[in-house]
Amino acid sequence: MACSNCAVGRYQLTFGGDGDCSQCTLGSIAYTPSSPTCLTCPAGQWHDSSSADKKCVFCEPNTFNENGEGDTCNLCEANSYSNAVASSCYSCLPGQRYESTSADDNKCVPCETNTYNENGEGETCTLCPSNSYSNPSSSSCYTCAPGDVYNDALIASQFGGKKCEPCPVATYSPTGNTCLPCVASNGYVNDITRAAICNYCGPGRRADVTTNTCQLCLVNEYSVGCSDTCSDCASGHSDPGSSSCINGPGEHSEEDASFCEKCPQYELYNKETDECECQDTFTRVEGVCTCTAGLTLPARPV
Repeated sequence: MACSNCAVGRYQLTFGGDGDCSQCTLGSIAYTPSSPTCLTCPAGQWHDSSSADKKCVFCEPNTFNENGEGDTCNLCEANSYSNAVASSCYSCLPGQRYESTSADDNKCVPCETNTYNENGEGETCTLCPSNSYSNPSSSSCYTCAPGDVYNDALIASQFGGKKCEPCPVATYSPTGNTCLPCVASNGYVNDITRAAICNYCGPGRRADVTTNTCQLCLVNEYSVGCSDTCSDCASGHSDPGSSSCINGPGEHSEEDASFCEKCPQYELYNKETDECECQDTFTRVEGVCTCTAGLTLPARPV
């Protein structure tokens, strides 16, 4: 009796064995006729037992087979991905998004500047809200603290991970959005950087634009505040830092001796209207100046 080869998908374990060849178990294959044993498919492949040659087949993109066993590849779970012939799936990291440029090219790409992805899910990164910012590969956005302003040209690693820089002298930033000038003619100055508010020069003082400080009025000068100048006493006299002049015997004062009261928080005095008005980026709501819609007032870090 002549010996014959086992068919593909069957094997004969013993040399010179009698009888029928054995069928390979599900998930394993005898690659060639006369094979003495069955082997499992490599990881990332599956056994197609329905084909004539019982071959191993590559897993398609977004499916996987951990050890090459079985007659199928498993689908990747939601928000996880794989390329072809994969033994496992992967998920994108926070600050990344999923991108598929072709059936065989699935990858995670970093979020761009001023966008974010909190958990690495989905194919898009979300734009940061108005007046908030992010660096590339960010999982969240940040706002600059009051007294600071955003500058995209900065190197974030040199500024604590944020592209925020201090507002210069003579300016202020109440919301961390933009640096606004202190209006000296209305009695506001500031001689420091990173200021959230301007200093108010009250009665008896003037706002000095050279030093950006409040200066006392001199002898025989006075100021009711809200100004960058002190007025001369036309009659009478005054001590340094006076808000009005003292009348001499038989004389009277023609100066307006009324006092200029300090405006409430987030308001500035307007000489033309003789009223306190909301600063830029603020809107009056029920008599109080609050952040304009779409803006927030972040707390300064401790």
